[in-house]
Amino acid sequence: MIAAATGVTPPSGRCCVVDDTGKVTGVCNADPALDTHPAGRLVASDIAGPGDSYVSGQFLRRYAVVSTASNAVTAIRQLPVAAPTAPLGCYLVPAGSHRVGDLLPGRAEAGLEPP
Repeated sequence: MIAAATGVTPPSGRCCVVDDTGKVTGVCNADPALDTHPAGRLVASDIAGPGDSYVSGQFLRRYAVVSTASNAVTAIRQLPVAAPTAPLGCYLVPAGSHRVGDLLPGRAEAGLEPP
């Protein structure tokens, strides 16, 4: 109804709980303008989650940068959660426990995660 009346889609209400160090420690449904959380600040996001960081107004996630030529992890980078972009000749996977030098299963297309 709000979208039909105003032409604006209302926010989902999903928020991340961000601690004093900028780490996302949890998610909940809330209105950050009205609600508080004992574990930290509420910041609206439909896609960020625990383990991500909130820095200078944007959510970041650790990704492993993987060479399409060698399938080796060449770097671990903090990239925007909303639109991470792989360097030319590489693809991205969530960093998890990957380390630089790890060999991963191959992938035919740059920019996409392996299946």
